[in-house]
This record gives sequence, C-alpha cells and structure tokens, in this order.
Amino acid sequence: MRFIFSVHSLYFRQVKKAVLVFFLIFNYALAQEGEFPVCGFDQRLREQIKENPGLLERISAEPEYSARFKMESAVITVPVVVHILYFNSEQNLPKQQIESQIAVLNEDFRKLNYDTVKIPDRFKEFAADPQIEFCLAQFDPEGNPTDGIVRVAVGIEEIGATDKYYRASTGGSDIWDPRYYLNIWVCEIDGKTLGFAYLPGSTTANKDGIVVDYRTFGTVGRLAVDHNLGRTTTHEVGHYFNLLHPWGNEEGCEFDDGVSDTPLQEKPNAHCPDGPRFSCDNAPLGDMHMNYMDYTMDRCSNLFTQGQKSRMLAALNNYRETLYSSTGCTGPDTSTNIVERVALFPNPNSQGLLKIDVLLEKEQTADIKLYSIDGREILSDQRVVKKRVLEYPIDHLQSGIYILNFVSGSYKSSMKYIVIQ
Repeated sequence: MRFIFSVHSLYFRQVKKAVLVFFLIFNYALAQEGEFPVCGFDQRLREQIKENPGLLERISAEPEYSARFKMESAVITVPVVVHILYFNSEQNLPKQQIESQIAVLNEDFRKLNYDTVKIPDRFKEFAADPQIEFCLAQFDPEGNPTDGIVRVAVGIEEIGATDKYYRASTGGSDIWDPRYYLNIWVCEIDGKTLGFAYLPGSTTANKDGIVVDYRTFGTVGRLAVDHNLGRTTTHEVGHYFNLLHPWGNEEGCEFDDGVSDTPLQEKPNAHCPDGPRFSCDNAPLGDMHMNYMDYTMDRCSNLFTQGQKSRMLAALNNYRETLYSSTGCTGPDTSTNIVERVALFPNPNSQGLLKIDVLLEKEQTADIKLYSIDGREILSDQRVVKKRVLEYPIDHLQSGIYILNFVSGSYKSSMKYIVIQ
C-alpha cells in the first residue's frame, strides 16, 4: 500500500500530511475480484487503523523521519525462520525450494539480481542496494542449532486466510521472538491473495511477520506461472521493513507512498507492461511498474529505489533495531572468555562523552569500533580489559544514529548509539 507524497515539477507532487490522514480513512478497491492476484497488505492496514487510530499520526510523520536516513548503512544479516504449514504433501515444500527463496532475498535486497539490466534507463539512477542480507536461522531463540525451518501438518485448508496460522494452540505455528527473527509463514491463503505483511510496530507481537502462499515461494517446485521467481516474498518483506505500495488507498492521483523518488501513479499495474505507462501527469518517467512494491509479474519486477532504501533503514533503526543484535545467524557466545556486560551510557547522549561499561570474566582483548549510519569508521580502539568503564570524547560528532561494534573472543555485539548535540 502506498502513501502520500508528491510529484514536484514533472516528477513528484507533494501532498500535505492532512491529506494523507484523509486518504487512509477511505477504502480502496484494489481490483475487481479475479482480475489478478493481489497482496493482502492494504486490507489489513485498514483494519489496523480502525483498531488503532493513532497509527495514522505515526504514518503521517514517517516521510519526514525517513528523510534523515538517506546515507549508506552497514550491511545487516537478518535471521529468518520459515514456518511451513502444510495441508497436503504438495504444500510441504522441500528445503531446496526454501533455500532458493532466501537466495532471491539476498539478491534483491543487495541489488545483485540478474535482471537489473532490465531497469529502464529513465529509472537506473534511482535503483538502490538496501544492504540487507538474510540467512535461514542457524540457532533458535534458546540457542539450540536449527535449520531455520519449522514444519507443521495442519488440519485447516487455507489456514493463511484465518487467524489460526500463527498459534500452535489453534493448529498453526508459534512465532519465534520477532525482535530477533523475521518470521515467514508459508501456507495456502485463499486462492487470490499472494501474501500479506504488517508494518513494523503496527500489530501484536505474535503475528509480526509475513505470510506467503506456498505457490509463490522460491524459484523451484510447482509454482504459479507468473509468480515463480520469489518476488512475492521480496514484496512482502518490503512491507515488513515499512514500504508501502506505489499508489494510494483510493484510485486517483491525490495519494502516494511517502517516498519522493517513486512517481505518483493512479493504480496498481498488473501483468507485464510493455513500455512506459503514464498516469497522474507523471511524464516523462511514468509509473515505476518494475518496482518490487507494484503488482507486476515476477519477471517484470527488479528494483527498490534510494528513497525506499531510506525508509527501510529508518524502520531498522526505529522499529526493528533489535535485529542488529540477533544471534540467530551466528549463535550465542560459547567461548570460555564470557562477556558478562557491555553497555553504552548515556544513550541517547548529549554530554560529549561516550562511556562503555565493560565486565568480562577475565582479562582479554576487546576491539571497539564506532560507525556512522553511512558506514564510515569514526572510532577504532583495541585494548585488554576485564572490568572497566571506557571513555571516548564525541563532542565533534554531529547529531544522529551511530553503530558501535564490540568484539572480544567469539563475542560480537552491535549496538545503536544516539548522539544529540
């Protein structure tokens, strides 16, 4: 679903916050039933807004918030747990198919997809590498080894269309701690919905993830003809990181998605458009129908924009910051040199002095590095410590978010650090 923004001059038109709130209140008919498969995100967002009107205010402010995160970020690897909910053997997808989907995510969210060559010249300058990678979880929330796949035989057809998929007590599969894992439920939905997701921080913790129809997951196996390259999951993970569709909640040209470099467009694009499509006075660019967040077929989707990257980075640093410290891909520290405590204070900091409270089981070498949000190294130090408060002057730093990496033995920790000057 997309939000309000603008097309200034020939490109984008800014729409005021009040109009954004207005459009969210109204329903939008995506397409006539049966015309083409859809994403179920819009419907669920409207339900969330009805239950929590305060969500409107938060979404309204996000274009301004996202604008502060337009620099490069350090690459993050997100642990993924895939819940396979199968009613029959066809739905019990093999590991090879699951791994093929993780590979697609790693290509699409690093701009390594083979079809970047298909990006039209008029949009090439907008294409971005979001610098997000994924792994099938290697360790579960208790620190036990895992292959990142949970298989549950279910007794309910189209369980993804119910509220039972995310609860073992009702026949589904319980979520793994959503602070540290991306949960993907793969199952049958309703025959016309390809998948759906929730905006970060907008739903209850027990269903904070994405749901994908088993016929669109991965690149091998028996898949839907036009959705067989894993782009449905790419699309839904985009929602997970706070991206919206590139159109408004109503057909028309008044609404947009809060991203300045995605052209305003009248409605979803389906199938595989042959050449430019123009709407909402968005010439000379036209609709960005090859964007992963539109409804075109998998073979015609191939990019995220710099503005969408900024929005995802803002989500990572505001709603999903605990993913930075997840051990789902690397596992807990098993060395004999136990790190008992590493804490930053004050955080946020307006005092011009960074303090790190360190408590180790015994003396050992620690490597400390501080990075700006664009990945530039600001501070680097190595010393032998056991119990000590390390201090570093930071009065020269600009206000913003920084990432501190602390490594000692096999222990690794990345912590968000906020400077206010």
